Amino acid sequence: LRPREERDSASRPKGRVSVEGGTCPPLRAHIALSADPLNAFMCLMSHGRTDLRDRQKASASVPLDASMLVPNSCQRASFRIIETIDDHMDIIHLFFRPVYLFPSWTAPRDYVLFRYWRYDPDGSYMICVESVKHQDCPPVDGFVRGKMHGVYTIAPLKTSRSSRKGGGGGGSGQGKGECLLTSLVQVDPKGWVPTVPLSPLSNQSYAEAFGVSVLLQLLDVKDALDQDRFVPVSTDARRPPKRSWKVPGLIEDESADRNKHALAGSHLRRSDAKALASSAPEIQSSPSLEDDDEDYINYDFAFSSRELPHEPDQVSLAATAPEGVPPSALASAFSTFPEPLPPEYWAEPDSNSFRVRGKMYKTDRKKFNAGPPVMRLFAVDIVETPENIMTGMCSHPTERVQTALARGDLPPFVFCLNIALPGPPCFHKVFYYAVDDRSAIDGTDGSPSSKLAGEFFFGESDEFRDKTFKLIPQIVEGNFMVRKAVGSTPCIMGTKLKQHHFRDPSPGRRYFELMLDTGSDPVAKGVIRLCLGYAKSIVVDMAFVLEGNDETTLPERVMGCARLKNVVFTGRRQVDMPQAHL
Repeated sequence: LRPREERDSASRPKGRVSVEGGTCPPLRAHIALSADPLNAFMCLMSHGRTDLRDRQKASASVPLDASMLVPNSCQRASFRIIETIDDHMDIIHLFFRPVYLFPSWTAPRDYVLFRYWRYDPDGSYMICVESVKHQDCPPVDGFVRGKMHGVYTIAPLKTSRSSRKGGGGGGSGQGKGECLLTSLVQVDPKGWVPTVPLSPLSNQSYAEAFGVSVLLQLLDVKDALDQDRFVPVSTDARRPPKRSWKVPGLIEDESADRNKHALAGSHLRRSDAKALASSAPEIQSSPSLEDDDEDYINYDFAFSSRELPHEPDQVSLAATAPEGVPPSALASAFSTFPEPLPPEYWAEPDSNSFRVRGKMYKTDRKKFNAGPPVMRLFAVDIVETPENIMTGMCSHPTERVQTALARGDLPPFVFCLNIALPGPPCFHKVFYYAVDDRSAIDGTDGSPSSKLAGEFFFGESDEFRDKTFKLIPQIVEGNFMVRKAVGSTPCIMGTKLKQHHFRDPSPGRRYFELMLDTGSDPVAKGVIRLCLGYAKSIVVDMAFVLEGNDETTLPERVMGCARLKNVVFTGRRQVDMPQAHL
């Protein structure tokens, strides 16, 4: 990276020392990135953003202090979003590490910036930043509040070069394009900083070091994009390397025993489970330690290409089919009426992709591949509604569960996960799971997972449910910004979102529905909005687990999982409010 100074007659202050601060000459630098412009833009806009928990901690009731404003590990600067104005503008708080200016360290600088971005027809991006004042971000003790204005541009390859290289400069391919990232910044560091050249032989002043520090963020962006393309290799002999793709190896006895037990407890589509189990030695992985939020800890990409077929297992449903009704008709009626989401948009991934807590997790912090799930995915609906249906989908008179109950062909037990997306337009993503052996979920088979499930599905405590239901997300395919926004860290959903629980009121307790209200939290609402904008270009896996916290409730098992693939939300089936059918 080679910063260049762009001088003009007004940019060089006349005083030898700037007590109130002085504007330094504009500095320019550019760097070529091995990424298409879209991914480079996403990385520039999101890389360095502080953890959401820090934003919550630094609320109006808790004043910011220097201990909260520490840039992320290995980054020169980080930022937090103070206010989102619209789809092209926001206000950010950018804070840097201290700069060493001989013979001492300076106080760290921070900036409150108005940020605007746009996409141009030629495939380029432009981001502009300008210092502003904001009532939610007063000066912070320990920092010197500077001023900055700058422009970032991301230029795609010229068409001729793009065609020769086989990757479009403005395309959406992952890691196939190239682009040029250019930054032009002018910084006023404020404080007591000399702004004249250090000596007759030098063209730089102390103050210009702060402008160079801003330009060095380009290297952070390049490093992030480069690291994302390669398999991480650990140099620490005390722990396994952080890699997304697992190297075949031996499974520890505990994991093998647990997988064997899990296979014995799951009957739905036995042939699929046996096929997965028999091929598991080809792609086996060792346990991992949970002390970072890396993808490889919670998700094993070695299994990510596997999907179970949509066709239900007729053998396992034979015992539950009414007299005279073939098992295939029972499963088919429940999963196909009303019309579900087209099968090209969803699948059931191999649950071995997800890594869950082992038997001794509380002492050894080890996670293992999950083995087969307790429940199997039968249908996925994405429906558009006039407003979110807060009474649930299982009780809706025209939806899947009630129509199956009317026909008498509902499986022995159905779990419905309903994710309500605020609008307008409003959507519900609804996942239907079924189990043919209730002993796996009512506590009677003696396993830790059955004990937890029995209390979760048939107990009386909503507080227990809020503290137990855990979702593990993973963006399998998608751009940098979405992957970083979603992450893969397991989350106890009841501590983040409002959960609603609906049970079958009949004595048979044939269904249980859990609805997640994503509109109940502004952070979650923003992440959902981001994901919806890129839904056509992402593949996301998710699994739900009931969290175990001691040896009586460990090891964990995946209760069910699902995959959504490049979903198109326009043109989805529309559902009326329940009142319209009274």
